[in-house]
Amino acid sequence: MHRIPCGEPTGKQSEEKKQKRVARSTFSAELHSLVDGVESGKVIAMALQEIVGGSLSCAELSRVEELGNFTVPIHAVIDAFSVFTAIRTTETRMPTEASLLILLMALRESLDSGRIRSLWWVDTLSMLDDALTKG
Repeated sequence: MHRIPCGEPTGKQSEEKKQKRVARSTFSAELHSLVDGVESGKVIAMALQEIVGGSLSCAELSRVEELGNFTVPIHAVIDAFSVFTAIRTTETRMPTEASLLILLMALRESLDSGRIRSLWWVDTLSMLDDALTKG
């Protein structure tokens, strides 16, 4: 049986980069950054899934992601309390930028379905990384 790989490895999964979208607010920038981080986390979780459990087909990896059954679960951490509460709240309120509603709802659905195991808020004062990125 011949298998077609889902994608070619790039060798580098973590990098400092500019966002590809123009953010009109801090809320927007923080939300987009969280989405980018979760997407990177999915790639890493899929790679670890194959390292631990052996090679999987694209359909099998898709099913693992859909059910949130990664060997190493995805946990998201953010220091923007406004984004944290917007995702965790049960009542949907329209953000100032309407396009952000889709991202908020997608993250909430990922949490509800278990694709993201948890979302944590950490105070900026407790984050060593924040101090290291300031000039």
